[in-house]
Amino acid sequence: MLKLVAINEQNWLEVRPLSVGTDQEGFLDSAVGILARGYVYRSQRARVLGIERGGEMIGVALVKDLDEEPACYDLQQFMVDARWQGKGYGTEALRLILAMLEGERKYDCVEVCVKRTDAAALRVYEKAGFTDTGYVDEAAPDCLNLMFRFEKGAEMSDLKIVKVDKDTPLAAEFLQFVENCSWVEVKDHIAEKVRTWDFIDWETMFAAVQNGKIVGMASALKTDYYPLPEIFPWVSCVFVSEEYRGRRISGKLIDGANGYLKACGFTRSYIPSEYMGLYEHYGYRYLKDIVNYGGGTDHLFVKEFE
Repeated sequence: MLKLVAINEQNWLEVRPLSVGTDQEGFLDSAVGILARGYVYRSQRARVLGIERGGEMIGVALVKDLDEEPACYDLQQFMVDARWQGKGYGTEALRLILAMLEGERKYDCVEVCVKRTDAAALRVYEKAGFTDTGYVDEAAPDCLNLMFRFEKGAEMSDLKIVKVDKDTPLAAEFLQFVENCSWVEVKDHIAEKVRTWDFIDWETMFAAVQNGKIVGMASALKTDYYPLPEIFPWVSCVFVSEEYRGRRISGKLIDGANGYLKACGFTRSYIPSEYMGLYEHYGYRYLKDIVNYGGGTDHLFVKEFE
């Protein structure tokens, strides 16, 4: 299984050796060049993402914001190391990137520029749902401009964010929702808690409910789990069922959890995440990297309440 990781001072050296075959060298920048682009385009919220398989770095991508029309995400570089090509990892990694961007949904589409002669890359993008816009950039006439558009999802005006505990009618349905969740962290850890409801003094669960059906969840914690000099109010496990994504439900869940933390007297909330940029769309700003108690590194984001 693949996963995306933010590139930082701990893992950037793992990216340097990545390369493509000689037949693709004219289509992509080098791995070091991609890292450099991430710095150069930092004012455009550039994010360099590592692609890991079983803890080994097998690829790298660069995504940045493009605010000029048509405003979109610009997938400027996307590389899978030559040793790992032809195994379906490019398609899988691309779908992970698209899912991450759809979860943020700052823009409704993703653009990529591909050399007309790069048949392998064109197949991967077409398989993922990219289509040719027909636009030809005078500065790059040998390239096709492809676009992926997220499905339009109307705002759900009747959506409700509700607090869930052992005494609410939704308790049993909430447990079933968690147990069927495709996100392993939620399925393995939250379900164990919800079966007993013995955590309610320090963690509160929220459900997104549409027409009586639970379609998403989040939790708000008041804990010293992370090594910070204060009780740590944070939002965790924001998850929306796949068929309901792209409808701004994640933001409403975060708002609901933050409203609860604010009512508890906190002046801010944190979100630890592997991904840079994802939560800035919801008013968070990057604070610093911290080592969690599992020994890994998380990017810590903070939001000050008004």
